Amino acid sequence: MISHNEEANQQLVSTLNGLKMMAAAGGPEVEELVKNVDLKASADSVKLKVTMTEELVEKLRSKMSGTMTPPPHKQTPETDEE
Repeated sequence: MISHNEEANQQLVSTLNGLKMMAAAGGPEVEELVKNVDLKASADSVKLKVTMTEELVEKLRSKMSGTMTPPPHKQTPETDEE
């Protein structure tokens, strides 16, 4: 992200680092992911670098496939229209 306001850049990085800490509560795989997110602020920009191993990608994929199942079908009572 390009911004020429160093203070705002530092503030953004601080906020994003806070979000990283909250996201880490999502489980060991997510914690490992956010530990590999590097944020840096300078006078002219905010830089984001994410490093992921293939093993981590597979762990996350496996975790996501378990949580992405559709909710059970709700049965509605049939109405009698006589």
